[in-house]
Amino acid sequence: CSVFLTSFVEIGKATGLTAIGTNSTMAVNWVKPSGNVKMYIIIIKQNETLIQNVSQKNNQEQSEQSVVFENLRPGKNYTIIVTTISGPFQEVSDMVKNATCKLH
Repeated sequence: CSVFLTSFVEIGKATGLTAIGTNSTMAVNWVKPSGNVKMYIIIIKQNETLIQNVSQKNNQEQSEQSVVFENLRPGKNYTIIVTTISGPFQEVSDMVKNATCKLH
C-alpha cells in the first residue's frame, strides 16, 4: 500500500498589478505572492462583462509574472484581476484598470 500526501499552505495575493494597453492588447504584470502558488487565473472585464480569462502555471524562477491579452477593442476601458491558487486556497488581487489606445 502506498500513501501520497499533498500539503498546501495559505498564499498571499498578487501585488504590484500593472496593465499597459496598446490598440488591441493589454500586458499585465504582477509580483508573485508569498506561499507555494501553483497557478494563476487572470481575468479581463469590460463593464463587468468577462472578456477573456487565462490560466497560467506559476513560474517559480521569476518573482514577476505576466500575461498579454490580445484581440481587445481599441479605446475601451478594461479591469483586470489576478487570482492565485494553491490547492484549496485562493486569493484575489486588487483590481487594476486601464484602457486600450484609440485608433487615430
